[in-house]
Amino acid sequence: AWVKIVGLTSESVRGIEECFTYFYHDEAFTNKLTFAANSWIDGRYIDMYEEYVPGEKFEDHPHSSITLLDYEMPVIDYYYSINNNSDTGENEYLYTVNSASTEKKNVLFIYDYELDGWRPNIYHDYDHIINMTEQGLLDPKYLDMIQLTYDEVLALEVDRNTDTPPTQYYLYDGSDEPGTWFDAALTTTTTSTTSTATTTTTTTTTTTVTIPIEYTPIPDQYAEPGMKYTVTMPVSYDCPYLYCMAIPADNSIVDVISCNLTDDNKKIEIMYKTLTEGETTIEILLGAENTYLTVPFNVFVSAQNTAPTTAVTTTTSSSTKASASTTASTTTSASTTSSPVTTSPSTTEPIEHSLGDINDDDIVDASDASAILKEYAALSTGSPSTFSISQRMAADVNFDDVIDASDASTVLRYYAYRSTGGELDIMKFIEMA
Repeated sequence: AWVKIVGLTSESVRGIEECFTYFYHDEAFTNKLTFAANSWIDGRYIDMYEEYVPGEKFEDHPHSSITLLDYEMPVIDYYYSINNNSDTGENEYLYTVNSASTEKKNVLFIYDYELDGWRPNIYHDYDHIINMTEQGLLDPKYLDMIQLTYDEVLALEVDRNTDTPPTQYYLYDGSDEPGTWFDAALTTTTTSTTSTATTTTTTTTTTTVTIPIEYTPIPDQYAEPGMKYTVTMPVSYDCPYLYCMAIPADNSIVDVISCNLTDDNKKIEIMYKTLTEGETTIEILLGAENTYLTVPFNVFVSAQNTAPTTAVTTTTSSSTKASASTTASTTTSASTTSSPVTTSPSTTEPIEHSLGDINDDDIVDASDASAILKEYAALSTGSPSTFSISQRMAADVNFDDVIDASDASTVLRYYAYRSTGGELDIMKFIEMA
């Protein structure tokens, strides 16, 4: 349902005095109440700050997620076993399908660059439905339900209500009770009462917790049309989890492929692909608890500005330190430290991952457990998966179709076992646990 926030600027990251946001029951993945962000829903666009932006068109945000309400989703009752092929060393999934039906659910569809389309964030069920369809065990219509093409999204008219604000909503204005329906809102009245007997004074103290974030700005980037590039931005922070997202100002010039923290949590890596010649800005969003900070950098795409064929290191002479607070206040100050920023052309190829080996370095260790935990943290906050299909299967080491802390714990236990001289492979280790 839509929620109208009125007169509470601290509730709005950008200080807007009145805005709409959207909450819904995520029945397909978390089965919890969640919010829309950087997503199309009910014919309108909700930006990264969870606020409805009037007038936005689908072509302005062609890779944003799409939230579909009461969407016909496949419900597959199945189980599988895993057979390790001793000749190839790869796992083979053997399925049994008990039943297949459909059910209407609220579903978040995320853009998948491998698919070049949208798929629901049901993660492991999605991968298994693909496998069962390829093995001829499932009618292809069920797979078609969970894959949206560009033309199918156009037919949905996801921006059909973009110029029309919601007319029915819950009201959150600081005076009516939270959860008040718009036509049941109370009329605010002021009553003055004089009492000579007792005077009570109530003092409310608000405590602000600051979260320091340090980052090194990225210098201007020069690129060739049609190539992929990776840039890194050194970052340090003092909070349990840092959220990062990169958004181009013009999707027709630059397409952001990924924006992730590295394994050591010291750098943010942004991979983007240039599409056509032109100039645009990529804005990196850094989120810590309830506060967002943005770091922009310019990208110039031109055949005349030949991009380097080998890695080039550029050193910037300024570092920015920002203090983020739970009341969405930020301060910025300059310092004299310097950090390198590396720019290099990059290409991505699909990689097959062994069980537990997320980074494909042929070792199952703490870095793999860290990657699983970061994926779990992202999924828990409703963010799209950063793993490929093979990485998701490699991360689910306990085969419960969920990537969570228990998988990371199993990887860490196996790492400790191997570090003390254990010789079993991870499959045997899990079977004996």
